[in-house]
Amino acid sequence: MLDEDAGEPLPPGYYRLEDSPRGLLIASGTGDIGYADMTVSERFPHATVYAVTASPNLEMFFVTVFRKGESVEKFAQPQPAISSRPTVNEIKGERSPERILAALGIPAEWFRNQ
Repeated sequence: MLDEDAGEPLPPGYYRLEDSPRGLLIASGTGDIGYADMTVSERFPHATVYAVTASPNLEMFFVTVFRKGESVEKFAQPQPAISSRPTVNEIKGERSPERILAALGIPAEWFRNQ
């Protein structure tokens, strides 16, 4: 269960879980993933978790990287003037939203269909 505080299973359609060759993909059916990224990172401390938020046209695109339940770095397009965590220029060697999504194994359609 991803939402410990609720004490009940999540309602159908709340999260979309998909196994991929690059790992487990978690998306929200509601447009808000809540704290699932942080929770997964806490429960699997040896994993790197990539939380992706994007506009349907990918003009606004953010990737937050979690390790051991902590946000360790962030990729942002456009770059923020001030950031509370270190910003990086690439994720998995890629610099464009489309290529970052491909490197993470995330279908771009997941964002375009919101």
